[in-house]
Amino acid sequence: LFKMLREGVSAEGATIFCTHSCCAFCLIFFFSAGVERFVYGEEYRDTAPLEVLKKAGIVVLKYENND
Repeated sequence: LFKMLREGVSAEGATIFCTHSCCAFCLIFFFSAGVERFVYGEEYRDTAPLEVLKKAGIVVLKYENND
């Protein structure tokens, strides 16, 4: 995402997949990039950024591995 933003490549409408939920620093980049959906596997110790994403209208989903 950082490389895309630096090079001017649009991420408008994108879905981000991460191993962990985002921190407050990273959510700023999600807003700037126009990300519409965020999928994560494990919760980061600070879950407040997830609530900020939800309030901003970004879809937040926790990946559940149902093997």
